Amino acid sequence: MKAIAGTLLTGLLFAAAGASAEDSIVGRYNASFSSETINARVWSVTIVITSVEDGVVKGTGIRDDPNCRGEYPLRGKLRGNHIGLRAIKKGGPSGDCGFGFRGTVQDGALVGKYLGKRELEFRK
Repeated sequence: MKAIAGTLLTGLLFAAAGASAEDSIVGRYNASFSSETINARVWSVTIVITSVEDGVVKGTGIRDDPNCRGEYPLRGKLRGNHIGLRAIKKGGPSGDCGFGFRGTVQDGALVGKYLGKRELEFRK
């Protein structure tokens, strides 16, 4: 009986730790980058994580660059400290822009590649 109770307690502790890790990344993360043109400007990009349940991440991506400005509904996965997010529909003024992020959760930040090419660190 003690062995069963110990096994159940261990399982509950691991489940609680997983739920806590999922809850801890909910929030608003901001990053910025310089454009790669002759008239370099600084653009901001935001990831708002609204929920994480059973490893499924939901939220919104916000871009302020002029050609793709707007909000993008995001879906993705969290596995351990690895996270991947992508827009579930195109956006921007012409409706042809995307939003994607793949990286890791590190010390309260999301660190990785934005749109598959630009290394960014998103901070709360």
